[in-house]
Amino acid sequence: MFAHAASYAAAPRYVFGDLRTWGFITLVISISQFAVAAALLSGSQRARWIGAGVALLNAFGQIWGLPGYPLWFLVVTAVDMVVLFGLAIYGMPSRAARAPPGGPDVIGRDGREAVP
Repeated sequence: MFAHAASYAAAPRYVFGDLRTWGFITLVISISQFAVAAALLSGSQRARWIGAGVALLNAFGQIWGLPGYPLWFLVVTAVDMVVLFGLAIYGMPSRAARAPPGGPDVIGRDGREAVP
């Protein structure tokens, strides 16, 4: 059904393969995204790095499909950038955890110990 579908873009050319190949590539990326999401929900820190790689892979995949679907490219790439930002921030150690041993637990903006 979808293998013989027509695209009405000006001149859609795929980097390699055809519409069926890109369907399988998209399926593999989406399955890996679900696996990374499950690993993140279980608390895996390694999944942050793998998730960033999968988001970048998805962004590159969307760039390759830009001639056929420009609006879809913009939306999915924006979502990928939000995901990358969230993965970069998620799980970062707090300021108190980065304090040297025996040092103050809370450091103010001026670099001195904050007094409660």
